[in-house]
Amino acid sequence: MFEGISVLIPYQPDGGPRDEAFRYVKEFYRRLLPGAEVCVGDLMEHERFSRSKAINKAAALANGDRF
Repeated sequence: MFEGISVLIPYQPDGGPRDEAFRYVKEFYRRLLPGAEVCVGDLMEHERFSRSKAINKAAALANGDRF
């Protein structure tokens, strides 16, 4: 139903509440948009987090026609 759509999620783990929220959000999109691709842009541990860079990384992984 939602084939061709890629959901881009910038993410940086924190070992706490952010990780819980991320699991919830990821599952939410899997249920809300069945067939859509969920692409996670996570940066390396040593990199300073940049939301733009993480979104660009997720976009590079995406195969969908629309973000």
